[in-house]
Amino acid sequence: MVPGSRAVLLLIGIMFVCRFTTAQTPVQPLNFIQYLALPDSFHLYPLEHSDKNIKTDIKYATADNFTRKQIYPFAAVYLTSPALQGLYKAAEYLKKKNLGLIIYDAYRPYTATVSFWEIIQDERYVAHPDKGSRHNRGCAVDVSMYSLETLELCKMPTAYDDFSERAAAYDMICSADAIANRTILQEAMQSGGFQIFETEWWHFDFTGWKNHPVLDVSFSELKINSKP
Repeated sequence: MVPGSRAVLLLIGIMFVCRFTTAQTPVQPLNFIQYLALPDSFHLYPLEHSDKNIKTDIKYATADNFTRKQIYPFAAVYLTSPALQGLYKAAEYLKKKNLGLIIYDAYRPYTATVSFWEIIQDERYVAHPDKGSRHNRGCAVDVSMYSLETLELCKMPTAYDDFSERAAAYDMICSADAIANRTILQEAMQSGGFQIFETEWWHFDFTGWKNHPVLDVSFSELKINSKP
């Protein structure tokens, strides 16, 4: 039996450790030089367009987004290798249903996340700069679906980047068609190892994203150093 004084000290020690380990330490994003020093498992790879049922519409490479400004210098899709392979697997799942995958966003430099937070300070839709985004880790994608027959977008509960409760992954105040399409998209992404993000039907996180560092590497730097 631990004596009373030792028990008190032990309790104080546990409380101190818990407080220390749960405190939020601002994330320190890695720059290009630091990124190059990472093991290959943390490196980012470009989307290969060999699969004809994957299209891209990178909103932040245009002014057609909630900021009304062009954030990225050019359209690009980069992900970690496991996330990229998972994306291809999800596309294969959809192809069997005569559907295609359209990508709105993937890896996002940390600098962009800071810019987004200055406009939308709501962690349901934008990551706090102190934490960094799952997109900053190359482990998240924003996607939707389209018909391979008509090439038209499938009906979804809301438009992309609709920052309202209607955009939630399980919101039921929408048409039956929208709910059915959202469910198919969720099943496809889960088949590729992605997880549903509750407040945005279009956002999916690849399993294990927490193990990856936050990056502030530009698309130009990635393009120069693109791996085969």
